[in-house]
Amino acid sequence: MDREEGFVLRRVNYGDTGVVVTIFTLDQGVQTFVVHGVRRKKAKIKLNCFQPFTQVEVLYRKKENTDLYRLNGLEVIEPYQSIHYDFVKSAQVLFLAEVLTKSLERDDPHPDLYRWMKTELKRFDAAQKYFAEFHLYALWQWTKFLGLEPEITEKPYFHLVNAQCTSGLSESRYLLDIQQTKWLKHFLSSPALSAGKSGLSKSMRKSLTNSAIEYHRLHLDNLTNLKSYEVLIEVMDEMSD
Repeated sequence: MDREEGFVLRRVNYGDTGVVVTIFTLDQGVQTFVVHGVRRKKAKIKLNCFQPFTQVEVLYRKKENTDLYRLNGLEVIEPYQSIHYDFVKSAQVLFLAEVLTKSLERDDPHPDLYRWMKTELKRFDAAQKYFAEFHLYALWQWTKFLGLEPEITEKPYFHLVNAQCTSGLSESRYLLDIQQTKWLKHFLSSPALSAGKSGLSKSMRKSLTNSAIEYHRLHLDNLTNLKSYEVLIEVMDEMSD
């Protein structure tokens, strides 16, 4: 049997009572597991163990010539106290898990990203305020681990396609204005707790989220049709400025 720790990214129903779970593991990168019987009332492994970004240790047996392993055991590592119970936090992790699912390749470990998640999700779970922009902080911090990091200088405008700052103002829809560029730099350079103390308005938060998604779509092949984004937008619309 093999043991591996990882973060749950996605689950889909499989057969009458099972699920297929995508997990971002520390040592093996993204792996996929089938869990039989988990949707039965008396299942040994509970379905709520497979919520987005739950950190787990899995027990499984590797098999040759297959991309789908059978999961034989699971333990939740440090269960969250707020992430899956706060509607703002749960919408953020649902969205971020979908982004990460479409950003990472199978069997491609990213240990630095994994360690970042382990630290920052613990802080996010403990935070009682200043977390409304966590998804923005995460999206821009992830660029450092996924080979997408922007080239940041003192120039006042940022071009999403060129991934660098510029002093030239143009009509391109890919050019962020001075305020948007300032906030991008803020989320790239600030620690998590400071990054959250931004005081963003709802309209600016939404605009910056759209820009961050557009940046990732331009530089990653698979980042299309983000269904969880609609949920995140609804939640952000209900938040106060």
